[in-house]
Amino acid sequence: GGLGMADEDDGTGFLARAFLRQSPELWKKWGVRILNFDGGISPTATAEIKGALRGGAYTAVVFGDLSTSFEEFNADLAEDVKWYVEDFGGSVAFASCEGGLMVEDVLRKMFPSLTWGGWSYYRATHAAIQANRTNVERIFPGAEDWAYSMKAVMIEGVPVEERYFATSQEARLFRALDDDYDESKDEDANRTGTAVAVKQFPKKTCHGSSYVEQHLRIPAEQIGSYLQTGCGGKIAYFGDVNGEVETGRLIVKFLETRDVSVS
Repeated sequence: GGLGMADEDDGTGFLARAFLRQSPELWKKWGVRILNFDGGISPTATAEIKGALRGGAYTAVVFGDLSTSFEEFNADLAEDVKWYVEDFGGSVAFASCEGGLMVEDVLRKMFPSLTWGGWSYYRATHAAIQANRTNVERIFPGAEDWAYSMKAVMIEGVPVEERYFATSQEARLFRALDDDYDESKDEDANRTGTAVAVKQFPKKTCHGSSYVEQHLRIPAEQIGSYLQTGCGGKIAYFGDVNGEVETGRLIVKFLETRDVSVS
């Protein structure tokens, strides 16, 4: 959790609850395990998260907000998350109230191939990128024609194949009270202020079980699940700072399509 908005017992904040409120029938079907990073101050909490990432039982993870713990995350968990995405093939969603800083200080350090960078922060209408429609349909099925207003920390430098929801609107005060969105002026090519982005990583051929057992000390009964998810890993960025209903639904869709690869 971050910015003092985390529950003291389980570590969830309003961003985490925004997607947990969506599709309750799916959560009952999937089950959900909530782990509290506790700002990186608890070795026990950190070890528990490491075990969950390295154990092979989970194919998708959501980090609710790391806004006050970037340095601790980099020191304690970045290596595990990088492995989880690039080698294991897991899908990870990052939601944050400080997304620009998170991209610069966390994500690009973990994944140097990212071209994303922090940009701006204001309310605007973000629409599905039609030039990337095929991928939007794959990762967020049913949302390929969505457009909705959110206050977001936006990023720039996002290639069109990684850009999913973005705005062409410039900053304006009090837009929540007097929305000036005009669909006729919202050209897809001008939607560059990005609130939702997804990076696909290639599928890797994993080390054999003898290597895993010898070097990573994974129990024999876990090796099979540890070695693969069957697809390339993905990371998703959600810059919404207020936990809009639509963003919660998008996060659920991202988890539903965790086994889907995009071009």
